[in-house]
Amino acid sequence: MVSPIIHAEEALRAFDEVPDLRRLRAASTLLASVNLLLPGDPAANLSLRSRTLAMWLGLLARLDEFSSALGASAPGDLRSPADLNRLRWQSEAIDAEVSDLAWQFIQRYYTPSPVDHDELMQALVAANLSESRLRSLQN
Repeated sequence: MVSPIIHAEEALRAFDEVPDLRRLRAASTLLASVNLLLPGDPAANLSLRSRTLAMWLGLLARLDEFSSALGASAPGDLRSPADLNRLRWQSEAIDAEVSDLAWQFIQRYYTPSPVDHDELMQALVAANLSESRLRSLQN
């Protein structure tokens, strides 16, 4: 059986090739199904936790970039205002859902311990998220 994280990585790569919000939603659904509370090798579980966090943050970064691109109309963009509004609405809806799921992941798997806190802060910095996104994840 292939891990949900492998399928989530595939969905994110597919989004990078052709930005389709359905791929981000699929990736978030797969990432939400990752369960780190199952018995197993502690080192493997910590590695999976770090990898899953990086994927959640990468997904959020892609959403931020997608939303920014919609806000700034690029020359040559042939989409109608109605299409752009529909994409903005879909992006906002997915963003709310994904932000909540990412926050739940952090709350579930990261404790206030210094080791967990340091790992989380390093991942947030490496993800290159917007300031508003960083604030929302650190509170």
